[in-house]
Amino acid sequence: PRLASANTVSSVLSQLAQAGGIALGATVVRIVGGTGTGADGSAGAMDPMLPYPVAFAVAAALRILPRAGALRLDPRAGAHVSARPRR
Repeated sequence: PRLASANTVSSVLSQLAQAGGIALGATVVRIVGGTGTGADGSAGAMDPMLPYPVAFAVAAALRILPRAGALRLDPRAGAHVSARPRR
């Protein structure tokens, strides 16, 4: 029963993270791209593909930043829950 509950929580958190990532990407695309049209309704002078690499860069930065904290962890951190013998 406890494992099933843990799997459910993990699944829900995973789906929330995915939804948050999609929302963040869409927000970045919208902010960088602006309205995409000029005041007269014509296409703007900006490259319409520009917002997408920016959104990917923001997403990549958010995935890389937490690794800095992980690299500073003691190599034995979490040994009490792993199946490996302690050194």
